[in-house]
Amino acid sequence: MFDLLDNRLLAHVQAGDGLYVPAGGAGFAKYTHVQMPKPTWKLRQTRDGTRVAITAASPAKLDLPLTAAQAETATSLSLRANADKATRLTLRINDARLPAIDTAAGWQVVSVAIPEGALRAGDNRVEIRASRKNLAVEWLYVGPASDAPPAPLASWTPSVTLAKHAGLAYYIYVPKGAALDTAVAGEGCTLETSVSTHDGATDLAAAAGQVARVELALRGCASGELTAAALTVPGAAPALPAERGAPPKHVVLWIMDALRADKVRPFNPDARAEVPAFEGLATTGVVFQRAYSQGNESQASHASIWSSLYPAVHKVARTSKFVQLSRKKPLLGVAMKDAGLYGVGVTANGFATEWVGYGEGLSKYHNLMRDGHGERYNGRVPSDKLFEKAVGILDGVATDPWFLFLGTIDTHKPWIAYEPWISRYDPEPYKGKFKDQASGGLLGMIPKVQGCVEVPNDRDLARLLAIYDSDVSYQDDHVGKLLAQLDEWGIRDDTMIILTADHGEELFEWGRCGHGYSLREPMLHVPLLIHYPPLFPAGVVAEGVGTMDIFPTVLDALGREIPEELQGQSLLPLAHGVGAGYPRPQFASMMGGSVAMRLDRWKLRVSRRGAVLNDMATDSDESTDLGEDRWRENRFVTDALSLLIAYQDDWRMQRWGVASNMTARAVTDLE
Repeated sequence: MFDLLDNRLLAHVQAGDGLYVPAGGAGFAKYTHVQMPKPTWKLRQTRDGTRVAITAASPAKLDLPLTAAQAETATSLSLRANADKATRLTLRINDARLPAIDTAAGWQVVSVAIPEGALRAGDNRVEIRASRKNLAVEWLYVGPASDAPPAPLASWTPSVTLAKHAGLAYYIYVPKGAALDTAVAGEGCTLETSVSTHDGATDLAAAAGQVARVELALRGCASGELTAAALTVPGAAPALPAERGAPPKHVVLWIMDALRADKVRPFNPDARAEVPAFEGLATTGVVFQRAYSQGNESQASHASIWSSLYPAVHKVARTSKFVQLSRKKPLLGVAMKDAGLYGVGVTANGFATEWVGYGEGLSKYHNLMRDGHGERYNGRVPSDKLFEKAVGILDGVATDPWFLFLGTIDTHKPWIAYEPWISRYDPEPYKGKFKDQASGGLLGMIPKVQGCVEVPNDRDLARLLAIYDSDVSYQDDHVGKLLAQLDEWGIRDDTMIILTADHGEELFEWGRCGHGYSLREPMLHVPLLIHYPPLFPAGVVAEGVGTMDIFPTVLDALGREIPEELQGQSLLPLAHGVGAGYPRPQFASMMGGSVAMRLDRWKLRVSRRGAVLNDMATDSDESTDLGEDRWRENRFVTDALSLLIAYQDDWRMQRWGVASNMTARAVTDLE
């Protein structure tokens, strides 16, 4: 389930009774406060042949996690640093300012006393101010006072060799039935395992289903090589079938604008909207329950789907100007052309233009918002117009291999009340301003922003929600029409169908409607359903995925090679259970500096204002910050998020795995 050695970048090195931080390693990223609001450290540097981190701002900030015992017994902060000239260091831990230290030029170890009561269980903020720029730090140590702080690592790569009384601590999720399989080489060496959780569990059985701090400590010898360490569960590991089914001859990618996952029954059984087509496909398809859009508005989200790149890499986001997708990187439409599929794109999303790159490689591309069938922004172009256009193009080539991108906008403002659904969802008399539709003007739309701030009264809100649900059903009705058309052409069994959304929508939960300005769950959590039984078995996948995984998934289904440049990962193995059972991250970002990651029930949002940890199982409103109280869970998400943000430009899930559960290649490449 989780190989501790492959995931050593997530490990926290314990030395004696303290925390040892090797600053020069790739894992140092997890202490750098997600490098926000701006990076304060240059990572993976060298000075005089020594691996170091170098300060990039003053103060340079760190968040160091300590147990309650460590916080109580630590009396000193030590670091080995190098400056080219005499330097004055001023350090702060949490609210305590430590005595200034005057250092000479060159390498030296400096220590400063920590006032009693300054530390706490969980993260402790350390700030380092240096009178000289570019201070290089090899390591830091927080623990009992010592003239010579312990050196716990004899080696780190390619193998892990620990010194006496050293250990590795991980913040991990514990699956039901999990056990730790470990082995250490060295005469007289043993490993002592300790487990702690928020509710006081001290063994893996009691910690099942929770996040735990798990520590492996070396005992009985001067040094020992950790040769194996893995979290396992009983049974054979899932695997792909020995023989693959036939690849699809046709592929439909249907992106529904501003559609929330919790408004669609296969993703939320309590949803009101009737969606028989969605539900029918869900019975024989794969429902990805926890899919995130990588952006919270159309430009960034579409670009991540089309390029399988993170928004910070493709750099297409909502701005005053359109930004083109790079033609130097693989694009979905071009890949479909290379696979021999006749490509057709029909969308009404005003941002998904051919000029940006969405028509690249496709034989036919029509943006009905831009082609005069709707206003420039957010005009009414209902699904029937797009459906008719797409069917008209494909009718003459229906049995040939083809790829269809369909982009409908019924769940995007303006919301239109459709019968017979509106009468079912809002049967009471209504005389307000939202009788037939909810246009931007009626909603109090902010100019040039996809949001509105005029909070309706209770009756108007009930009407608005009913209209939105009617749009969900209207859109689903056209999914049913597509399925009927595929049957008429006789090609349904040969067609891979992917239903998703570019982003979600806030519906006044926080006094707003719209999208593009927060990273809350209704904005990011989108439906993702893949239907193609020859390759994808029917079922529900509970692990986190992203819409940027669609591109490599389609290539995998077609039997095509997945280019190394793609940052997403094929979901075909996960649909067969490969990689299931351990939390995978859902990740999204908002250009301008905010990011969010969800692991299982725990979601961390980080912005310029700070970090907020929410328990999505008990706090769907994301109103209670549990970052200090649930510090183990906070570290569980922070470790993965920090590593992803630090190495986001180079991250390739096909090679490195996901940030919460990496492959051995991640260590090899980064270290």
